[in-house]
Amino acid sequence: MRDGDRRKRILLPHEAELMLSVARNRKQYLLEDVLVVGICEGLRRNEFFNLQWRHVDEKRRLMTLRDTKSNLDDQTDRMIDDVRPRTLQTLRAMRERTGVTNGPVFRKDDGSPFSSVTSLGIEVNRQLKDLAAELKLPDPEQVTMHPLRHTSVSWHYADDPDPERTRIRYGWKSVKMVFQYTHLLPRGIVGEVRAFWNGAN
Repeated sequence: MRDGDRRKRILLPHEAELMLSVARNRKQYLLEDVLVVGICEGLRRNEFFNLQWRHVDEKRRLMTLRDTKSNLDDQTDRMIDDVRPRTLQTLRAMRERTGVTNGPVFRKDDGSPFSSVTSLGIEVNRQLKDLAAELKLPDPEQVTMHPLRHTSVSWHYADDPDPERTRIRYGWKSVKMVFQYTHLLPRGIVGEVRAFWNGAN
């Protein structure tokens, strides 16, 4: 799929599950966690980097994303008030695995924090591309953090084709952005999408 000159690679549920299964078996925890949260919640790269444990309320299914870009000139907080079940499962597993309950949520596999948004992006994008290539997924060089947000929006819109609700969930000021991020998916895919969100596999 193309948007101007920039190609967008959307993952299908079976592709995402395959990547997750391999990452889990290899104990590539960062990759596994970013895949789940990126696809379920549509975080931007800076939102992954800035997310702190104090901004996550698992009991109330809330996640506050700080200093989120809603357009080029403005930064504000974005709240997700219905965090998906699989994200909650992943966050609980992260706490149990690491014992970390404060500071940055997303860390290197050795438990240390990333020094910058750029360093997080470089590491995760390398792992995503390498795994996609190994699994012989189409266009593996396009499987990076940014298309995870396109994937998230496309899956959400397939399940709930309401532009205004989608705009609010993903923190945009204009509905126009919904259609820039939404890509056509195969018919009948909503059941697989919901199964992914619910952590059925």
